[in-house]
Amino acid sequence: MQSHQTGENAKWVGISIAGCLDSITPLVRPQIQGLILCLDFREAHIYITHLPP
Repeated sequence: MQSHQTGENAKWVGISIAGCLDSITPLVRPQIQGLILCLDFREAHIYITHLPP
């Protein structure tokens, strides 16, 4: 894993998860969870909490 890219990846994944969380199917959800585990979750959480409701 390339740590210098983790911030950008977490930003993109965080926004995608927050925007599509209600639409994620049971087949895709495990893959999303795997991505979160591979990224810096603290970064993703920051971007999720800053999205509009």
